[in-house]
Amino acid sequence: METVEVCAYHSRKKQMDESIKTGIERINASTSIDEKIKIAKDILLNTRVVVDEDTLCQFEDTNWYTEDNLLKKYLEYKKTKSTIYRGIDCDVSLLSIVMYVLLSDEIELSDIINQYNSKQKYEIKRNGTSFKGDTLTSALHILKLYLGCLWKYIDNDDKLKSEKKYNEFYKLFPYVARTGVPVAPTGVWNEYCFDNSDIIWNVMDESAKQFFKCYNMFGNYMRIPGRSYQIGSKIWTSFNMARSNKGKWDTIDTLLGKIYAYYKNDDFRYLSMIFTDKKEELTQETLQWLQEFQNWSDFIEKNALSAFVDKDTLIPISLKTGYPINIETINNYDARPKNYQEFIIFFGQFSNRIILRNENIYVKLSEINTK
Repeated sequence: METVEVCAYHSRKKQMDESIKTGIERINASTSIDEKIKIAKDILLNTRVVVDEDTLCQFEDTNWYTEDNLLKKYLEYKKTKSTIYRGIDCDVSLLSIVMYVLLSDEIELSDIINQYNSKQKYEIKRNGTSFKGDTLTSALHILKLYLGCLWKYIDNDDKLKSEKKYNEFYKLFPYVARTGVPVAPTGVWNEYCFDNSDIIWNVMDESAKQFFKCYNMFGNYMRIPGRSYQIGSKIWTSFNMARSNKGKWDTIDTLLGKIYAYYKNDDFRYLSMIFTDKKEELTQETLQWLQEFQNWSDFIEKNALSAFVDKDTLIPISLKTGYPINIETINNYDARPKNYQEFIIFFGQFSNRIILRNENIYVKLSEINTK
């Protein structure tokens, strides 16, 4: 079905590099956070983990490591009661947090601590400042819209409906809601799709499969401000939660576009547009974070983000077009694809650029190791 050139999906390796595997086993066996951090640093500086693996490799058994249905794996990862990924957030996992520190001149490995009441989540605390990690482009909202678009595409093509794999997928959902999301006839949407993930995976485009292969790669994570702010009796928000807008704004091009506009116009109001809650507090925290960087170019270089901007102008690239964003319209920028071709472009752009960022991070870590 794809009609644009994209990065093709390839199943992952069936065996982890022995030095990475041994290092992860040593981390899991250690009871000392200092020792865990030391081992994680060694893995990051002396192996190709950021290029050859994804962040889930820290937690998986052999069955899940070799699972080729990456939609099933993603939906298992999102389960609150997952037997394999329970209590895991890849953007604040040990290897991710140590990577953030190694890429920065402003923080030290000794600043890493466990998050409250968690043995698997970490954060960075230094001089009263807190940092965590964020997933640059989230998958769930995009997945829902893509499957809705795919369902409609099949609905309008009798030839596709006559093919077994498309017909099986088509019959899973009775209709697509006005939100663009295909309606699960029973139960919770994520669980329904997990139960039928083989049918869904079989019909997904190659570029969509590649998207899920790249989703948990190191290149999809970045250090961000980490304070939490109370917005209700038992409800808290933070940088990564307040920028999401229920997934609508949770893409790398949306985030970079607003930060770029701030630098270009010297106007902090563009930073406030990143958030839906606690705008004033989060804008101030973001301004404090951005003081680490001399300018936009320095921000891109130190965060290894060159893969996501135009090489000449440094304007952020729109994932759904592959071209620089029109920054004059960033106030109303909507990163979400609106049709089938835009989804194919979005997935291909994301995957290719994540792979490039993986390489950029690897080069920066290699430079650290040779100093």
